[in-house]
Amino acid sequence: MNPRSLILIAVALIGVVGVVFFTRSYLTGVQQQAQQAQTVSVPAPTAKILVAAKELPVGTILSADDVAWQPWPQNGLNEAYFSGARDNLKDVEGKVVRSPMNRGEPVTASAVIAQGERGFLAAVLTPGMRAVTIKLSPVAGIGGFIFPGDRVDVIVTHTIEMSRAERYTAAETVFQNVRVLAVDQRSTVQEEKIQIGKTATIEVTPKMAEKVAMLEKIGVLSLSLRSLTGDGSLVAGG
Repeated sequence: MNPRSLILIAVALIGVVGVVFFTRSYLTGVQQQAQQAQTVSVPAPTAKILVAAKELPVGTILSADDVAWQPWPQNGLNEAYFSGARDNLKDVEGKVVRSPMNRGEPVTASAVIAQGERGFLAAVLTPGMRAVTIKLSPVAGIGGFIFPGDRVDVIVTHTIEMSRAERYTAAETVFQNVRVLAVDQRSTVQEEKIQIGKTATIEVTPKMAEKVAMLEKIGVLSLSLRSLTGDGSLVAGG
């Protein structure tokens, strides 16, 4: 092989090696730029919304333990959500759940209802139960120390007339472990001020509701506050 051919072959090999080298350098640079772009990418802006902290069935009166703030994509916000930018926990405390919510589900304005809004009392009621209102005296209402959510016994005091000259006053517990839904028109506890209520709205069965209407004609109804450690069973007396 003559020297000229050898020179051409050597030049060709050098060219191939150069192309491979420059191609590899170019690809490495592109890969490094992509990695740097991923490293310095700006995260999507987030907001905070209120979500259910646990399973919330219909009728739950919300407290601070029932909800929690959770990060949420800014572009996924909905006007119905309770946002940290404009709302706080006080905005939902005392409201009642009227649509069941699962844990982690956003709390929406349509899923809760506030005191004074139409349908509030119906949302508080246990399914199948009824709400009836009875009159209270300062004594019958335990001097203002009965609040919505308390459990009480209902007592009727009436006069038994044996003859014109012989009368007896009797008291009988007619309902046990009844839930108080509201005192006057208050359905949440106002801890800052003790108020003596004139009426109490209680939760009863349909048959018990009929009995309440009859008992108010017979005598005076009063409430007896139960301990928080009761067994939770609803009992209708006599």
